[in-house]
Amino acid sequence: MRKGMFGKLAVQNIWNNRSTYVPYMLTCIFCIAMMYMMEFLRDCPTLEKAVPQAAEVRMIVGTGEVVVGIFCVIFLIYSNSFLMKHRQKEIGLYNILGLEKGHIGKVMFLETIMTSLLSLTAGIGIGILGSKLSLLLLFRFLHVPAVLGFYVSITGILFCIAGFGGIFLVILALNLTRVRMNNPIELLRGGNTGEKEPRAKWLMALLGMISLGVGYYLAVTTESPIQAIFIFLLAVILVMAGTYLLFTAGSIVILKLLRKNKKFYYKTGNFISVSGMIYRMKQNAAGLASICILSTGVLLLLSMTVSLYFGMGDIMVNRYPFDTDARISGISQEQSEQIQKVFAQAIKNDQVPAEKTVDETYLEIGCRQEKNGIMIGQAYSYSEDGKSVDLYTIRQSEYEKLTGEKTDLHDGEIFA
Repeated sequence: MRKGMFGKLAVQNIWNNRSTYVPYMLTCIFCIAMMYMMEFLRDCPTLEKAVPQAAEVRMIVGTGEVVVGIFCVIFLIYSNSFLMKHRQKEIGLYNILGLEKGHIGKVMFLETIMTSLLSLTAGIGIGILGSKLSLLLLFRFLHVPAVLGFYVSITGILFCIAGFGGIFLVILALNLTRVRMNNPIELLRGGNTGEKEPRAKWLMALLGMISLGVGYYLAVTTESPIQAIFIFLLAVILVMAGTYLLFTAGSIVILKLLRKNKKFYYKTGNFISVSGMIYRMKQNAAGLASICILSTGVLLLLSMTVSLYFGMGDIMVNRYPFDTDARISGISQEQSEQIQKVFAQAIKNDQVPAEKTVDETYLEIGCRQEKNGIMIGQAYSYSEDGKSVDLYTIRQSEYEKLTGEKTDLHDGEIFA
């Protein structure tokens, strides 16, 4: 064949199958734009200037980036399988008309290059345009003033090219394997061939139940804020894996168990619906699982965002109940009493207007939480598996003054 023939054929194939290629490419563009904006938020230097907790924001965005990346891989592979199923008859016809599988592979390679370049260009372009909007929304949510300027993340561009380039190569390998393994007659009849009845995969269904259960257990039982971010990521991955396994394998197992129940199965409505679902779940399980995970993620993020946004005032009141909070560390008891006298005199002379004042002197000790209590007297890092805690000790008189409760303590006793 002539050199330019493969390119013309690839362009013609994309145009003739635009009804399926356009949704596929829109999916790719959406995923690329979303990943670029998330990587932009991690890489943006403006974040350090505007947000005091920039490191925590980057860590949270990075965790979400891992979850979204896993979802993009699964969803794009599923979208491609849907596209290829509608092209089986066309590929088989090319083979019958004389094109070798190597020629078909070259055409598919060029198609992948073209769609990948278009998707990456459009996705990164939309991501660059939307990155400033995402940054302004983040500033609005955190109640910090917006910082002027425009920044293009080179790291985000390279990340999208490398990551999605790898995904497109995997998709190309799957397509070439499918063409190589099937004969032309099977490909020619592929569009008209119904799905084979899937087998009941008990092991995968069991793994799905265990994965889903462990994921929800970790999400519900984790209490340590230090561990929460990392365990949340593990819990999300387990829940996603469990959802896909239950949709792909668990649904087939349940439907086949229903089919074995003759009293239930041999009813007119049940017979048709159960039989049809068995043959359709293998094809649609991944799509249904993706929709389920995406819907859950949207509801979770929406509820968290609304709760945090409208509850920000209550959080601030609970953490900072007073307008002014002065803290001085590393001083002696005598120095603390002198400072309290200075504040009291300033308030008395109306130099500092105040309706209510609270003063307390406490000793802060770094400890490590163990099974039988806490260990005191050693220096611990907060990165040590989340078991480091701070122990605050105050005098009995100050506790009674702050809480209004009377305590009966003897020498050598501590009230906890």
